Amino acid sequence: MKIAMGLLALAAAAGTASASLYVEQESNNSSGTANNLNVVNGNLPFTLPGGSILVDGSLTGGGQNVAGDVDWFRFTIANTASNLVMSIFSLNNTSADSEIYLIGADGTTIIAFNDDGNPGGGSGFMSSLITANLSAGTYFLVITGDNDSGTTVGVPALPDGFNGGPAPVTGQGVGHGENFDYKFLIGFNLIPTPGAAALLGLGALAFGRRRR
Repeated sequence: MKIAMGLLALAAAAGTASASLYVEQESNNSSGTANNLNVVNGNLPFTLPGGSILVDGSLTGGGQNVAGDVDWFRFTIANTASNLVMSIFSLNNTSADSEIYLIGADGTTIIAFNDDGNPGGGSGFMSSLITANLSAGTYFLVITGDNDSGTTVGVPALPDGFNGGPAPVTGQGVGHGENFDYKFLIGFNLIPTPGAAALLGLGALAFGRRRR
């Protein structure tokens, strides 16, 4: 639990400026149908100086030659993020096994991937990522089930809901079988552009003179 609480604390620290709750909307199984996290309940959480979002979602498994559920989320930042913390927890299934991706704007470039990296989240198989210095731009966060990535046979493949890579592949045509509700916590800090930082400095200077 120490690891989970540490990630929660870090995300909370990153998210002191704004905090939002987002309920996942199906169908979001591809980059083209990804849920947009930039507008959450009327808030704009991905703005300076940063914030945090808690996503409430669920994952369902597939079957023979039927893809399992893959949840895609999209966000855009206008400033470099000094850190981005992502962690997924299941509250109703202690045997849940997730995989999470951070993917570039093209929907195909895997920037970061994690499997089995969050042993404090109620399961030894839930996932988390901490990414530093993420440049301004559009990105995708993806949640899927065990071995969708195919990491047991090599580097991660793009998530498609099947076990071990794109279907139909001999012996890999069964969709991942994970079924669980989850909470997906995202926390981040954004770095002002030089112009914005200068304006902030001037504002502080003016405030200081006024106090005198």
